[in-house]
Amino acid sequence: MAWIEKRGSRYLVCWREDDGRRSSKSFVTKAEAKEHKNELELQIGRRLYVGKDVRREPFGTYVMGVVTPNLKPSTRYAYEKLMQKWVVPTIGDIPVADLTQRVFRHLFLSMADAGASAATQAKVKVILSKSMNQAITEGILHRNPLRGVEVAKAPHREVRILTTEEVATVHDHMRPRYRAAVTLAAYGGLRLGEIAALRREHTYGHIVMVRQALVNAGGKITVDVPKSRSSVRNVSLPRAAWLELAEHAMAYSHDGWLFRSVHGGWLQGGTFLPIWREALEGAKLEDPQPRFHDLRHTHASWLIERGAHPKEIQERMGHGSISITMDVYGHLFPGSDEKLALLLEDAEEVRG
Repeated sequence: MAWIEKRGSRYLVCWREDDGRRSSKSFVTKAEAKEHKNELELQIGRRLYVGKDVRREPFGTYVMGVVTPNLKPSTRYAYEKLMQKWVVPTIGDIPVADLTQRVFRHLFLSMADAGASAATQAKVKVILSKSMNQAITEGILHRNPLRGVEVAKAPHREVRILTTEEVATVHDHMRPRYRAAVTLAAYGGLRLGEIAALRREHTYGHIVMVRQALVNAGGKITVDVPKSRSSVRNVSLPRAAWLELAEHAMAYSHDGWLFRSVHGGWLQGGTFLPIWREALEGAKLEDPQPRFHDLRHTHASWLIERGAHPKEIQERMGHGSISITMDVYGHLFPGSDEKLALLLEDAEEVRG
């Protein structure tokens, strides 16, 4: 199994790998060596021990293998790009079993020195957390060396909520063939990728059937199922909105797609952003200038103002869970704190 040898002032825990080769690990105190020996023998006895070859696998190879399977192409591309740019060059050669808090602190300090934003550092930490959890599951690590490592917090960007008048102004300054996109975002809560993937057969009277979305994975654009199962949904539009969409379909969907770029290709961020900025310039809204996605936030805020239940909003917006809805829009629900105060006042009256 395993044994302890004294070497000078240190203690070695020794054992044999499956191929017969000797391995060892050094400790300062005999108590530490005994603790490791007992844990090692327990792993070997339960067949949880991971061989030296696996434990010495370079982290750069390991992380690419455990975080990218079963991901959507766009997400896989984003993960791989972050790993290749920030992680692999810095700590990619370090064996998985040798990862420590100090290694990860060095990584994030290097990222900060190289100009990585707080948001980028936070995304990298999420990916690394997945790989550390997998390494623990596989028995390569027994503790998470990333735990306790702090990264800079990304500044919170306030959601820009538009008034109905502001939406109308932006709508009127949009190029005619894209005005219906503003309507779908503001009055249907659709994402740009969902709007860009709409076809004529996805509209039925006042119903818009969200069944697919445009996905951009490193410049490769495809039409795929939406980002989550809950995003597949039917969205009812108010009368003026669906009448506008019907007129739009008659005028612009000759190839079946409701929205195309000015050159006839896919309508995605890079091709739509100049069109959006052009409309904002003409609308002359007060700062901060809204993103197109803020129309979706605006839609949710209008529903909240009119008393919609959070569960109804979750289903209409296509959120994966009610917690996402509350995390994004919980602060917009009116009167919750005041209602709690009134309940306490009632309690005071009963006690009196």
